[in-house]
Amino acid sequence: MQKKKPDYLSDDLKGRPQIVAPDDGERIGIHNSNVLLKITSAMTHDQFGVYQIELAPQSMGADLHYHRFMEELFIVVSGNLTVTTKDAQHTAKPGTMVHIPKFTVHGFKNDTDQAVKVLLFFNPSMGREGFFKGLKQVLEEKPFDQSRFEQLYNKYDSVPYKE
Repeated sequence: MQKKKPDYLSDDLKGRPQIVAPDDGERIGIHNSNVLLKITSAMTHDQFGVYQIELAPQSMGADLHYHRFMEELFIVVSGNLTVTTKDAQHTAKPGTMVHIPKFTVHGFKNDTDQAVKVLLFFNPSMGREGFFKGLKQVLEEKPFDQSRFEQLYNKYDSVPYKE
């Protein structure tokens, strides 16, 4: 039997689009806020991830931190998101995009009386879904264990920033 030669010049067109409706995705409730896992690391082979963050009024998203290996992009869908950097604070209104390159100190919160909805992209995603699931677990543990919180941050490329 003659073995078929590999075809190194043709593309293997076997991919399929993945349609994600507005309410599709796994929802993770963290305190009064939600994370909706829209496009996951498994769907993109860890190339990128897209997550919908719904921050309740007067809610912290994340204290100042940075990433060594991933970039982040916020797209504000509704409400006003407060984005903090090492030396400034910005109000991101609906339609605003905030690009966070690697090694850029940043944090975010909702310091208004209205809910904020943000699409959050990570590139590469590095299994970021595990961070959100772990965050829920660690924040619900009583008593709160700061060392487990730091372990979670370390595992998912989030380095707390201390001035």
